[in-house]
Amino acid sequence: MNYSLKNKFLTVEIASLGAELQSIKTADGTEYLYDGSGPWANRAIILFPIVGRLKNNEYTYRGKTYTLDIHGFARDMEFTVKKESDTKITFTLCDNEETLKNYPFHFQLDIIYELNGDTLSVKNDVKNTGKDEMYFSIGAHEGYRCPLMPGEDFTDYQIVFEKKENVGRRMVDKQLFTGEVTPVMTDTDTLNLNYNLFTTDAIFLSDHKSRKNTLIGKKSKKGVEVFFPDYPMLGIWTRPNGGYICIEPWYGIGDSIYHNGELTKKEGIIRMEAGKTFTCTHTIRPF
Repeated sequence: MNYSLKNKFLTVEIASLGAELQSIKTADGTEYLYDGSGPWANRAIILFPIVGRLKNNEYTYRGKTYTLDIHGFARDMEFTVKKESDTKITFTLCDNEETLKNYPFHFQLDIIYELNGDTLSVKNDVKNTGKDEMYFSIGAHEGYRCPLMPGEDFTDYQIVFEKKENVGRRMVDKQLFTGEVTPVMTDTDTLNLNYNLFTTDAIFLSDHKSRKNTLIGKKSKKGVEVFFPDYPMLGIWTRPNGGYICIEPWYGIGDSIYHNGELTKKEGIIRMEAGKTFTCTHTIRPF
């Protein structure tokens, strides 16, 4: 089932399946979100309780081995709506018999979408409802239409970081990190887009200083500002001729080829005590 938020600036649609954004339109009718009809079948998946891929798609915890596919299971699960208004909605997912088979933790995951003027806020609340500590990662994966306007090409767009960066992309082999880092931005705040950047995989960053990125067309001057103050890692991704670009704030990251599989030792993993709640927020401002 789809739900809508609307004010004078934005109209947003979200599906209860995966609590996944389906549409972000400005008042002039311009659609900013990729529609899932091309080489990537999704639009804006929620990454939980892992981000990225596990080595052999499995991990160990307290001596037992569990299996999880890339980015976890939230993307494929039906959320319930807890609160709803014209400009704010809360989607909730809790552990159940199926999740406990491959993720032995009790949790409540709330995804809160809210319109504030011309900006969409996406807030994630993860509550540990169990009696023991829990381990998890969480991330966003919105895909934005690129190009946005007729007569433009993908190469007419750039991503402008809020600060000048000297940063390398973390390289992968079969979606697992190799430990190799290749320079991708040197004393610049601008990443000019072309599909050749993504022939090996996404651009994965963890040493960047910026917490705000702006996708902008050099011709149309249209784009999207993504502000992610709570997220230490970032993915930028598309597929060749995909017609979209994903700007992905992450709290967590995929396994390396050297990882021993132990969940508690996983890079970027969040450890949270019983009864505690972890919150992270990012905002999306189309213009």
